[in-house]
Amino acid sequence: MCATTSGNQAAGKKGIIDIPPNTVPVPPGNSLQKYLEKAYAEAIGAGKLGTQPADDSVAKLHVPISLFAHVRTGSGHHYAGIHDDEVHFSASLMKVAAMYAAFSLRAEARKLAAPGGFANEGAFIAALKLKFKSTDAVPSIQSAGVGLEPRYLDVLKVTGFGGGTLQVEFNPSFVSHMSQMIVPSNNASAGECIRRLGYAYINVKLMNGGFYDRTTSKGIWLAADFVGGTRVEIDSVNDGKVAQATTSRQMARFFSLIQLGTMIDESLLDPALRTSNTEMKALLKEAHGVDAAWISKFGPRRFDFEGVKVGLANLKPNTPPKGEDVYSEGILLKWNADPAPLPHNLSGDIAVCWQNLRKGAFDTGVPAIAEMIEKAFSNFLNQTPV
Repeated sequence: MCATTSGNQAAGKKGIIDIPPNTVPVPPGNSLQKYLEKAYAEAIGAGKLGTQPADDSVAKLHVPISLFAHVRTGSGHHYAGIHDDEVHFSASLMKVAAMYAAFSLRAEARKLAAPGGFANEGAFIAALKLKFKSTDAVPSIQSAGVGLEPRYLDVLKVTGFGGGTLQVEFNPSFVSHMSQMIVPSNNASAGECIRRLGYAYINVKLMNGGFYDRTTSKGIWLAADFVGGTRVEIDSVNDGKVAQATTSRQMARFFSLIQLGTMIDESLLDPALRTSNTEMKALLKEAHGVDAAWISKFGPRRFDFEGVKVGLANLKPNTPPKGEDVYSEGILLKWNADPAPLPHNLSGDIAVCWQNLRKGAFDTGVPAIAEMIEKAFSNFLNQTPV
């Protein structure tokens, strides 16, 4: 489906020379956004995403969704989103922020270690501490007075002092807790990981990655340990003041960068050490095998699941009778319905985040979201008339 160049064709002894395909992908005429909006409107019109509670606002009812459809070559990935800049409480989905901060810290330590020159562990950690300032975190985290810097040796294990090349890995106990945090979504292990990293480090890394905007208070926010420790809260649409929240746009972007292998910049490291992106993706893949994607529970689809982190918890009040449960997830998908190569330079890789589906709408809403993703991408692929 590539366009071809125009112009004079040269004649040769063996006939007309074929004109090669244009190497620049031709943008589809109808955007992914148009198709997502159409599919979303159909789901809303059929009442599949839930009914409006009498005491609720229209804003709180929204089910935000964001999709990134990746291209095979270049950086012109396609994005679509609905209600995608609303900040919503998303429970355990936010544990991926701690995972990202941990791999960021290890990559930072590995870059520092590469040239060598450190006499002992104390000298190395002192130098690593200079790479981070807790005063770069937002004021509310600074004033909370907890979690202001990582407990470096509770996250990292550094060996090789006194000769040879320094080796930086995760502390074995941290590896265990991080796996438990992501795969079966254990809250106690999540708390251990988050406290070892610190709220300030997580916040700064999220801001550095463009995942949280301190001027608008929108994006990915994690400042709670899931086990009742100190909380630092921001405003959310669906649950008032919360400490674990995100917009679907930034969480979909988060999963998109993991899928693309560009979340952690390891370009300065030895190729053998450039493993963070694949390790994060492997954890999300393993999570799907244990705590499967919500949208995988309602029959086969035209995509495969390559990774997921789900979110589930009740909204306020947190004392009986508790508020209604709310569902969310970030997902890595691979389109499997058509032979490759797909048109429009599309790779078939799709990163998704959706949020704020209430328990009462689970049985209709989750399959509707799966259908929405499938329709939007399929129609975009085929450029079906809108």
